[in-house]
Amino acid sequence: MLPETGSIFGRKSKPFSHYLYRSDPAVQAEQFHDPTDKATLIELRGTSSGGTIGLQTVVPPSTHPRGEAIRFERGFDRAPANVAADMLITAVKRVAAAALLARHWPGKGSRHRAFLALAGGLARAGWGLDDAKTFHRAIYNCLWSGDARTDNADSEVQSSFEKYAAHDETTGVPTLVEIIDKKVIDTTFRWLGIDHVGRRDYLWNDTGNADRLADLFGHELACCAERDGYYVWNGKRWQFDDFVEIEKRAELTMLKCFDEAKYISDAERRKAFLKFVNTSLSRKALANMIHLAKKKVRQVSTNDFDRNPWLLNTEGGTVELKTAKLRPHRREDLLSKMIPFRYDPQC
Repeated sequence: MLPETGSIFGRKSKPFSHYLYRSDPAVQAEQFHDPTDKATLIELRGTSSGGTIGLQTVVPPSTHPRGEAIRFERGFDRAPANVAADMLITAVKRVAAAALLARHWPGKGSRHRAFLALAGGLARAGWGLDDAKTFHRAIYNCLWSGDARTDNADSEVQSSFEKYAAHDETTGVPTLVEIIDKKVIDTTFRWLGIDHVGRRDYLWNDTGNADRLADLFGHELACCAERDGYYVWNGKRWQFDDFVEIEKRAELTMLKCFDEAKYISDAERRKAFLKFVNTSLSRKALANMIHLAKKKVRQVSTNDFDRNPWLLNTEGGTVELKTAKLRPHRREDLLSKMIPFRYDPQC
């Protein structure tokens, strides 16, 4: 996804790691980190934050501190390409976003569903078909390297874009955050310049409010028809809700709408919108929103929870009993039970 350039270098253990460009105006240095563990994904090197020159990069012919020779890749010892600054920044952010998603992409069983949801999200954001295909191919190449079936990536994007254009139902961000950590999805879309909540035009009625609720909190809600209610993710386990947590989220959804009013330039329309929001905070309107949102979030059965006998949920995390390893709580494990103790692997 990076622009072509005649100057690329690296070392034996990390070939093609550095791409050189000239840009006008000069770009400011920026690092892109995984929000879950702060690992550096990619770095755009340029001027310092104050706009001054002073940052350094070891270039060929040199020796890396680990003893490896730093050399130009074959055929790429020519002049750097001239690239517009905004184009270069956009490209680097897309590479960072693809790398971040690849680090957290789900395993077998959810991969295809996640790719379709990503394509649907890009279609809603107004991306071009070719750009979306290129972005999907980048993730495929990260996941499967030389064995990547990029034709599968193209077909997933093509299918979602055609459905969206035909006004057929497509999945998007709410489905993605069911599968992948919401912090990862939020960071990805921020780097891509997509406001995945604010861009949507919601109807000014109960259905539109249900859409708002699903978009804001769908990643931590699951509707259970058998119990005629919601399970809510509390950060450690899925807990059946007695209309308390879901109502808090419904109310917060509408309170956030007051911030939207400042973006409505027409005074009369802004006044009408604020009146609608106030009306939507009534008990009846909140109940309607919650009821209509049931079909817009994940659907579960009571039998879907706690099915893996090799996972033990504790206060401090989830223990994989086969390996005795402790890892963070995960929504996708669908655990509703938890013992009130912390696991100490040293005991």
